Amino acid sequence: MQIEHPFPWHRIPQTLEATPVIIQHLVTGISDAEADYRPDPERLTIREIIPHIAEWEQTILVHLVRICREDVPNLDDDNTAEPMTGPPDVAAQCALFARCRAATVAFLKDRTTADWSREAIRSRYGPTTLDAQAVMLAMHDTYHIRQIVEWKERYADLRGLSGLMKPDRP
Repeated sequence: MQIEHPFPWHRIPQTLEATPVIIQHLVTGISDAEADYRPDPERLTIREIIPHIAEWEQTILVHLVRICREDVPNLDDDNTAEPMTGPPDVAAQCALFARCRAATVAFLKDRTTADWSREAIRSRYGPTTLDAQAVMLAMHDTYHIRQIVEWKERYADLRGLSGLMKPDRP
């Protein structure tokens, strides 16, 4: 049984549009040392996060297009994006991500109400829909935005500047 959601789907592209602006704000003025700081050997540095999300963006856009053009596509074989190490300059990486995200946002803004409930299969996660994939993209953004904030806080702590990054709390 399909459930009708009163969710305003037009807000998803608006939300996704914000990510490049937020990330650009977070990384403006960071040093190379901060961009390359790796407090956890299992996770990406700030410099690695931005090309990672640009690469992931390409894969997700392929998924979104297939969901709209095919009947219940299997998305398991769609990790076709070229690995993007990106330019070494963080500002250039941000511009690259912004271009990739703009293509996704343009595609999503052109969707009909019926498109948002179109289905696909991912064996790792099970059945999915266009709206679920778009929300997953926003969640992925939030994960990495939080990671950038955390890495900046840890770097500030390392440099003895921790009070500058954290607001006073009662």
